[in-house]
Amino acid sequence: MVSGRLTPSLVVSTIAIPFLIAVFVLLGLRPLGDFWVEALRVLQGALGLPGEVAAHGVPLGRIFSFSIPYLTTPATQVGMAIATPVSVRNITVCQ
Repeated sequence: MVSGRLTPSLVVSTIAIPFLIAVFVLLGLRPLGDFWVEALRVLQGALGLPGEVAAHGVPLGRIFSFSIPYLTTPATQVGMAIATPVSVRNITVCQ
């Protein structure tokens, strides 16, 4: 077993470093979400994807929140048939 002295600087660094990392991550979530939205908009335009870029806000407690972007698409497109359930010998399949 390894043993060592528990010094005040070791205790402070054990507590301070994870705390600073957590603060950095929480403060960086919103700019990261905003960058993600803009990057998805650029990709949508470059690739010619249908729909719009929307963002869903995710709260982290009462103080922090960030957004998760996603691409909205129409439910059906021209020429696509809507699947209807058909029952064959008590087995339901989509046609």
